[in-house]
Amino acid sequence: MYWFFCIFEVLQRSNDQNKHQMKNQVQVQNVTITTIHEGHELTEAQMKTSCRFLDCYKKKDGTWSVQLNKIVSNDLDEIWDENKLLRIYNMSNVEFFAYWDKKMNEWK
Repeated sequence: MYWFFCIFEVLQRSNDQNKHQMKNQVQVQNVTITTIHEGHELTEAQMKTSCRFLDCYKKKDGTWSVQLNKIVSNDLDEIWDENKLLRIYNMSNVEFFAYWDKKMNEWK
């Protein structure tokens, strides 16, 4: 019975964390930007064009994991786009925001 209460407590904590998440989506010229904030802090960011996809998330240690993908198939009949992973970076906050701005200016 104790394990049931432990699982319930973990699920309750994860539900409480999700209550504070805010997801935004914006279209800037040819780029679709999706961001997720927890409270006031940016925790995930995605940037997508017709041929490129940038997927970023903030790790627990405060650094960012950034994946640059090429969209191989964007067929409307398919449920999922097929992505080819081009690069994975680990970046500090300063490096991440500089890279994000650079890609945004290149892609729009």
